[in-house]
Amino acid sequence: MIIRNKILLTLLCLVFSLFIYKYINYFKDFSETPHITIRPFRIGDRFETEEYGIYCSLNKSVHYLVTGYKEFTQHDKYLDSFFCLIIDSDSSKYSNYSVTFLKESKYTNDSTSLRIFSNYSIHHDRICDYRSYQGYPFSKYLYRGEWSGKHLGEVICK
Repeated sequence: MIIRNKILLTLLCLVFSLFIYKYINYFKDFSETPHITIRPFRIGDRFETEEYGIYCSLNKSVHYLVTGYKEFTQHDKYLDSFFCLIIDSDSSKYSNYSVTFLKESKYTNDSTSLRIFSNYSIHHDRICDYRSYQGYPFSKYLYRGEWSGKHLGEVICK
């Protein structure tokens, strides 16, 4: 009877230890997110002026390539703070202003051609856009490889 109780107690301790190990590693993955790097990705950038009769439209679109991005809240917050650092202080002068972040992949990298950018990267590797129209506050759209972005609301930079 005593030996059976010792075996059951040992087995219970082993199962509990495995559970704790899995639990700690599960949360470790979220707290220690891998480092990401962001660099300009000029292939899709546009700065153009369009004229419609007596009206003139000034448009700006810039892109950034993100290395090491994972779908972690910390990475999304990092992109938000990076966006606030790089945003043009004169953004209200543009009719359309967008900042797009793309995830680096096999097809979306420094050697990407304009054709691949247009046909693949913008549809499969786009993480998010920050857009402003006619000087309104910027709105964030989350894509994460989806075709249409999920509107997340206005972005307030402090």
